[in-house]
Amino acid sequence: MDQKHGGALIRQECAFRIDTHGGGVEGKTKMTLREKHGDTLRVNTRKTIISSVTVNGEAAEYTHRDPETLLAEYTQLVSGEIVLPVETLEKKTEKLRHKKQAGTNEDCELEISLQSVPHSASFEVTISFALTQQSTVHIEQKDTCAFFSYPLLQSNAAWLPCLDALDALCTWSLTYTVAGPFPKDFSVISSGTLAGKEEHSDTRTYCYTVETPTHASQIQFVGGAFCPHSVDSAFYFPHAKNTPGLRAAEFYARVCSFFEWYFQQPQGKHAVVFVEAPTAAFYGKGIAVLSANTLYGARTIDQQLETQDQLLLCAALQWAKGSALDWGVHGAALYAASVARRHFFGKNTATYTVCEQQHWLGTLHPHEHLAIKDTETLGASLSEKQQKIVATKAFLLFVSLEAKTGQNALQKALAHATEHTLGAVCDQLEATAGSSHHRNVAQWAGFRANPSLRVVASYDKKKNTVEIEIRQMLQNEAHQPVNSPMKIRVYEQHDIYDHIVFVAGKTTKAALPVHTKTKRQKKKEAEPQEPETDAQTPPPVCFVVADPEHEWPASVEMAQPRQMWLAQLTEERRDIAAQYSALVWCAEKGGVETVDSLENTIENQKTFYKIRVYACSVLGRHSSEENNFIGTARLLSLFYKRFCVQTPNRMFVVKRNSFDDIATYFVQKEIPRALLGINTETVPQLIEQFYLMLLRYNNNTNNRLSDCFYVASLIENCAECLQRNAGREIPSLDKTLALYRKLEKITPSFNGRIGEEIFRCAEYSGERSRAPPKTPRQLETRLALSHTLEDAVEVVAKYRKEFFVGEHLTETVAGLLGRKYKTVPLFLPGALGLFARASTKTEKKHSIGEESWMDEMAQDEPLRNILGEDEEKEKLKTALLEILARITSRPEASPFLHPVRNIAGYSLVVKNPMDLGTVYRKCLDGKYKTVDSFSDDVLLVFENCFRFNHSAALICHYAKFLSLLFRGEVQRLPGRTKLVLKHTPDFKIKLCFSHPLENKQPE
Repeated sequence: MDQKHGGALIRQECAFRIDTHGGGVEGKTKMTLREKHGDTLRVNTRKTIISSVTVNGEAAEYTHRDPETLLAEYTQLVSGEIVLPVETLEKKTEKLRHKKQAGTNEDCELEISLQSVPHSASFEVTISFALTQQSTVHIEQKDTCAFFSYPLLQSNAAWLPCLDALDALCTWSLTYTVAGPFPKDFSVISSGTLAGKEEHSDTRTYCYTVETPTHASQIQFVGGAFCPHSVDSAFYFPHAKNTPGLRAAEFYARVCSFFEWYFQQPQGKHAVVFVEAPTAAFYGKGIAVLSANTLYGARTIDQQLETQDQLLLCAALQWAKGSALDWGVHGAALYAASVARRHFFGKNTATYTVCEQQHWLGTLHPHEHLAIKDTETLGASLSEKQQKIVATKAFLLFVSLEAKTGQNALQKALAHATEHTLGAVCDQLEATAGSSHHRNVAQWAGFRANPSLRVVASYDKKKNTVEIEIRQMLQNEAHQPVNSPMKIRVYEQHDIYDHIVFVAGKTTKAALPVHTKTKRQKKKEAEPQEPETDAQTPPPVCFVVADPEHEWPASVEMAQPRQMWLAQLTEERRDIAAQYSALVWCAEKGGVETVDSLENTIENQKTFYKIRVYACSVLGRHSSEENNFIGTARLLSLFYKRFCVQTPNRMFVVKRNSFDDIATYFVQKEIPRALLGINTETVPQLIEQFYLMLLRYNNNTNNRLSDCFYVASLIENCAECLQRNAGREIPSLDKTLALYRKLEKITPSFNGRIGEEIFRCAEYSGERSRAPPKTPRQLETRLALSHTLEDAVEVVAKYRKEFFVGEHLTETVAGLLGRKYKTVPLFLPGALGLFARASTKTEKKHSIGEESWMDEMAQDEPLRNILGEDEEKEKLKTALLEILARITSRPEASPFLHPVRNIAGYSLVVKNPMDLGTVYRKCLDGKYKTVDSFSDDVLLVFENCFRFNHSAALICHYAKFLSLLFRGEVQRLPGRTKLVLKHTPDFKIKLCFSHPLENKQPE
């Protein structure tokens, strides 16, 4: 706002009335200004029609010059009668378009006369308007509700009447009145805090307030066809934190608009719906999740990309309009999402997705596959994995049809096909493009297992040709090989050549001519002749790629010399599909040359970022003792060189985070993760200290993007270290995680990701008493440590208030158990006994009586046979001796294998001495009747160590590690071995000081 023509804004109130049938939006805004600075007030009125203006309750004169109307008039002059000269018209049109984009107020929009307003006095301006809807996107999902969104504009180009002053802050009051009838799932998203609502039979009114002063032009609202199946209560987005939700909704509107243009199909009628929910807004079947946690702090790259990808698939499923059982339609939806991904994110992203899907199908077992045509008979009996397999096959068939017929032909076929099935699209292709693909499509759809092709390529130096051999690997002998042409792309030194080879039968051979000839320099006769090598005369063929356009919906396996693969990876022409297949080969083949090529790929910033991330993962796998851990050394060197600063004393300091470059961000996050690919049983301490350094010195100051996903990834890496190292403690990790735990309480991360990973670290470090699981994901982390179904139910029973409904498991927890143990009933007959023991924390010594008998009756097994007691006792004795042998075989157990009688002052501190020699003798004599009594004696050895020694002593660390290892061994005992035998009174046994226990390896 020009301060010479206006006033300082104090408060602005807006009221809207929305018609859900015709899509009309009428509004009224009232501005309270401190004082006037001139005789004219200029206001932004983007996409509005002004009906009346009042100043202090009296009608005021105004002039409304809408740039949209003026631009339309100029466009009409260009296409119709030309009144002005062409040059003058073009200049004015370009000037007006520039003003429209810049959002300036000069010579346009609304000018209000303030002649009657006295100086040095506050005044009120009321504007009645209606919103135009030429550029809105409306999508209707059957008869439930519809999507409505205005494209987000810049802060100085708002779509409702407000002052265009970035330095003027004001408070807001927003009132929305929506006319009925209302759909079943009716809710609202808006700026501000929900102050109240009124519900009537024909209208509903929602009032929001923004008490914190903010820029007037940032206040916007958005609604959508968010069908919240699991959400039925009202919610709102805080005004200063609603940008991610609005950004995602606007992106969804652009995707739907693209589908309207690409497939030439309108998405629905003009209808307006507002949506409310406490934590997330859902559209469709919950595919597009706009979590409210994204509203905290700076936005995150990971969630932004994930949400956009979900919105692409969501809009594609809405466009396909297929039933849940028609997986050919789901393949069409995946193809539509790929087309949109190519449009919004570029060709590389779409190509990389196709390569991932082909590689994933190639890694599956043949028995896991399912033919597309079989889904019609199986219907709803398909598992989740089978659904994904069939949909992926259909998706690759659509990609193949596009490569063979062209993008425009398939676009027209999808636009005019009555159904988006493979057969209907092929019929439409035959009618429009005149090409029949029924036979090949039907053949591919009938394959149960995914067919694969093996292409062997080699360069013949004498003939100057590329020898090609193509083999069709069919898992089922009943299937006939596919007869179809295949494109072979040969990358030569100076050019690229495509060759067509007709594949017929199981084996096809061909010789492809090479256009580049080998040039050799002639040497003088006086010079001694040297034998020619490959290094002196490089071959004219760099590498060969089979089926580069994905015309065959099958996994293609290439075989060519090593130098061709390395050239394919580092090729400057950057074929994404070729680089992906080269990385797959590098993951299986090692060598110094392979490591060098992977390092160059990671460092090359012109390479596609997903290829660089995959290269990090592959490089981490080339780390073993045989090659002196070369992969780990190269990854650490790359990270230090790119993300750290070396001090004069050769120490490395971590730089401040800067996530402006998305490729650099993902490489920075993937390198620490790739270090876990080292081929050793345990993670070296060097990697653990590296993770600890990154966590301790992570600095996100002045970074406009959030680092919650990056920090969560580092903590997840620490949890993996603890898991692989059997709970071996990482020094100072607890203090670092305690700091992040406090920060998590003050400023929560997205969906509590950092808190979830901290909980996981505590689980694998053995500190389970710190915090109970509060979310299904935390419960899943704890259940991952259980080894039997009984142990899992016992864990769940401890927190039955959160995860149980009566005596039944909740649906979420039952699903977690089902994924781990395949079949889990919602109610277990023996769970009552588990509930009792879990809630009362079973005593160390069992007593003879009615309670012990009731516990035994509650088991899922028959009563113990008294005559077979000796057999049960022998099984228990064998199991305990095996555990003791595994514990004592560790090098950390050597201090505990010797008697303690010669230790000075030991008897004064420790009142109940115990050593592993005594435990061993009691096991041999069969004195242990229960596992609990055996555990008490073993743990007593380590407790005495803690009591007698200083907590920082090395032997205490050994005792802590062995106690964690021992608890894990006890948990692995089968359920029947844990049964309590008939109890007999135990008696004291003197310490066998004269019999030290030997360190023997377990048999």
